[in-house]
Amino acid sequence: MYRLALTKQGQLDALQSLTGAMLALFLWVHLILVSSILISQDAMRWVAKTMELAFLTEDGSGFPVIVSLIAAAIFALFVIHTVLACRKLPSSFIQWRKLRQQMQIVDHGDTRFWLVQAITGIVILFLLPPHLFVMLTQPDSIGPVKSSIRIYEQGFWLLYLPLLVAAEIHAAVGLYRVWLKWNLIPVNSPHFRPRLATVKNVLSCVFIIIGCAALVRYIQIGMASV
Repeated sequence: MYRLALTKQGQLDALQSLTGAMLALFLWVHLILVSSILISQDAMRWVAKTMELAFLTEDGSGFPVIVSLIAAAIFALFVIHTVLACRKLPSSFIQWRKLRQQMQIVDHGDTRFWLVQAITGIVILFLLPPHLFVMLTQPDSIGPVKSSIRIYEQGFWLLYLPLLVAAEIHAAVGLYRVWLKWNLIPVNSPHFRPRLATVKNVLSCVFIIIGCAALVRYIQIGMASV
């Protein structure tokens, strides 16, 4: 019975890692695509229309419903990952206090990474659904001008900025922990873990900077469109 429970637990951990890695990779691809606004409005418009398969329609209108389908798929992955991740979160104030006390006794870097991931995960839990809801219900609102108006005039930058920071940190820490947990590429070197942590930090900083730059550009376009 104990062996069976361990096997089931391992399967749930593997599914949590898989869904988390898929979401992290999608996040990075998504950020690169929306950051095409830094090249030009035409570049961002081309990306949006290509995602909607506009090249398959005569008038170039595309199929905005594809955006809704992608948002629905990401939401499903998000729900599965969240449910699996919540298994390991402290479920009461007393447990959080004991965790804090334990961390004061045992100063361990990866434990701090886990806590950062837990906190950013909670932030994402509240901020991501509104963003996905917009993508589900307004798939035709993606574009250099429409997105800019939503971000600036409708104040969505107040949602996107903290979501950007939390998601990028969460994704980088998550992939770091997945790599170590499952020993994806065995490396027998005492320097591998700190180097991997450095790569994690660099990736977080790079993507946050790119995301913030893109957000500023969208705000500028939004201001000019008002």
